[in-house]
Amino acid sequence: ELWGKPVTFLPDCVGAETEVACADPALGTVILLENLRFHLEEEGKGVEHAEGCSGKKCGDGCKPIKASEEEVAAFRASLTK
Repeated sequence: ELWGKPVTFLPDCVGAETEVACADPALGTVILLENLRFHLEEEGKGVEHAEGCSGKKCGDGCKPIKASEEEVAAFRASLTK
């Protein structure tokens, strides 16, 4: 609204949909990408939350998970497309 232009929101920062939308935008196009901190592969580790867990204070049933080196490498490579 402040720029006087429509803003296109993409639900992810990587992937085919994002690559297509960002490949050749018109001059002045504003694209907002979902924040990548929600990707396990960015940090390489995370927590798989148990059903009903709020994610704020994990308890029983929540377990740490880790992305493989290959998944992290593929994710990082997709950021440069």
